[in-house]
Amino acid sequence: MLDKPTSFAYSPSIAQQAVSATEPFPIVRRHMKVLVSGYNHFGFITAIANGFQQLERCRCDTFMHPYAPVRKMMKGAWFKRVWHGLGTKWINQHLLEKVKAGRYDFVLCIEGGCVFRETIATIRTTAPVALWCLDSMRHLNMDPELLRAFTKVFFFEPTDYEIFPGGYYLPIGFDNGTYHRLDGQEVEHDIIWVGSAHTDRLPKLDKIARFAEKSGYDLGVYGYFYSEKRRKKELQEDYPALFLAIRKNAKVSPDEANLLYNSARIAVNLHFHDPLSQGINPRTFEVPGSGCFLLTDHKVEIEKVLDFKSEIATFKNMDEFAARAGYYLTHEEECRTMAERAHHRVHANHTFAARCREMVEIVAG
Repeated sequence: MLDKPTSFAYSPSIAQQAVSATEPFPIVRRHMKVLVSGYNHFGFITAIANGFQQLERCRCDTFMHPYAPVRKMMKGAWFKRVWHGLGTKWINQHLLEKVKAGRYDFVLCIEGGCVFRETIATIRTTAPVALWCLDSMRHLNMDPELLRAFTKVFFFEPTDYEIFPGGYYLPIGFDNGTYHRLDGQEVEHDIIWVGSAHTDRLPKLDKIARFAEKSGYDLGVYGYFYSEKRRKKELQEDYPALFLAIRKNAKVSPDEANLLYNSARIAVNLHFHDPLSQGINPRTFEVPGSGCFLLTDHKVEIEKVLDFKSEIATFKNMDEFAARAGYYLTHEEECRTMAERAHHRVHANHTFAARCREMVEIVAG
């Protein structure tokens, strides 16, 4: 396991180290045009573009393309490599055409696995071009030479410093245009979980469902769990309590997730089980952004952005989950007060607009 160096620490004021107090926004002294490019996974491209749009004197365009990492050109059957190669070349060609026509002041690539070094070099002749990895570089398997081609590299996984020491740790944010309070929303669930049903989460979700059933709490589970009868039968046999708690077996849109969080007293968050990963997932901010109380599995990095005692609650194992959930479901006023504090904190410090401002300041510095 990697030792966690002190340089992993994140503070919303990190960008102030990059520029002087007298020139807080060197790039945006005039009107600035930004292009955000990438695969619009879970609406991240749209959300980040909305963040840039909230900056003063900033206009943002997007270039969205299919998922096509360069590594797919190197592996598999020859016809698949040719197909992915043609698709990737199309993406790079149209990205360059978009940049040339738009005359942008700043270009941001999200994940960037399908962008050629030659494309980056061409863009850099007219504007700085940065990369923001919204997944660990250990999963993206990006070429170090490609990383060095960008003006700046940002990542949301702090352990990526071990892979690319020249980058900047910038946690993920949330779209405050999507996640917010809804007036008059009735409470339908005591506990809710919304997300991707990855294998490592299923045993934990089943234990949460057993706790809710035993304690008499209403649990709503929303996410994509199965697509065929065999998988449905396996899930029903292996995790019967979870199976009964599933209210929707399909992907949940950001707008629907906000509606669901507004309908619950407590929202549970589960990160991937990866001992090398310290990054914070989007739900850490989306849940309090919607005004719902957050009960999340423990991550050291969460301590640096939200307060464990006054804003959110965490658990390190399922026994702690049961104790925390039982306590806050029976202490409603304290639960509401903490959710209110967290709501104000994330809307003040952890929106995509806040992240975009920091990014612009670092690039300008």
